[in-house]
Amino acid sequence: DSEIPRNLLFLTSKLWPVDYGYLTSQEEYKLSCKRLNVDYLDLYLLHFPEVPHWFDSPKWTVLEETWRAMEKLYDEEDKFGDGEDRKDVLRRSYICCRFSHWMVICANQFYFSGDCKAIGVSNFDVLDLENLLDICSVKPHVNQCEFHPFYNPKPIRSYCQEENIRFTGYCPLAKGTILNESILKSIANRYEKSVAQLCLRWSVQNKVAAIPKSLKFDRLWENTQVFDFDINEIDMEIMNNLHDESRKQVSLSNLQEKFDLPAGYKLNMMNGNNNSVCSSSGICSNGKNSIFDRHLPPIPPSNCNRFTQNVHCHVKNNPRIGSVGGAWR
Repeated sequence: DSEIPRNLLFLTSKLWPVDYGYLTSQEEYKLSCKRLNVDYLDLYLLHFPEVPHWFDSPKWTVLEETWRAMEKLYDEEDKFGDGEDRKDVLRRSYICCRFSHWMVICANQFYFSGDCKAIGVSNFDVLDLENLLDICSVKPHVNQCEFHPFYNPKPIRSYCQEENIRFTGYCPLAKGTILNESILKSIANRYEKSVAQLCLRWSVQNKVAAIPKSLKFDRLWENTQVFDFDINEIDMEIMNNLHDESRKQVSLSNLQEKFDLPAGYKLNMMNGNNNSVCSSSGICSNGKNSIFDRHLPPIPPSNCNRFTQNVHCHVKNNPRIGSVGGAWR
């Protein structure tokens, strides 16, 4: 409907862990493309290096099977016929604004069959990547992790650089929590830019692809206006040393809770408690109502695949939900 040529769009999706596995991951990839009404994705990511506790197989057996499927999808020989080098695909994504929260994936299977232009992972630390590199035929092209001035995970960034894996930063504005920081305001004023633009430019100069998220056109436009100035070395040094572990916005400690809940991806709601758990009724463990309760999917039918009490069924039976990634970031 937008009349924008497909090759001018860069579409990324993620595979939620409840759908990990050689066959289910391929099914979910096709469903994701169908929801988006496209024939392929530019980038497909494993969402987490964890698997639900109810899986029978060991964690890395599941991850290896899933990555084999990812590799099969990858278009190593330019099956798309667009003449575009696969490296250019990632260059085009150097900074992108997400217009929606559709995200889903499966690894090796998608790469070799030519159904996907690039494959990668998300939230993988150094040990996770080392384990994956030991078993993969195709290296992940991308590792997407939280990254902003107050959360700058240098070890994983350095490792990705050494292994030629593009490090991509989600939450580049820390969910807006850093926009009123006096030190950032002071620096931004020197360049006559907003704090958001300063933070995005900081990511770019650190060679980190930034993916800010907004549905408002003026903010989307503002986020793109970061290529007409440079942050000097002194200010870069100041911002590079603001790291504070306590400022991490996305908790990875409650993943099993997310996998278990019917709307398990709706944790970390904007309710003042990043670690609260929100049930399918919209009630959170901190006593507050989820602001997203109007978006909760219906209770799944009793014959909903093999998982009747998790995200897998809700996604399959509710095209509106599309993916689980953006809802809780």
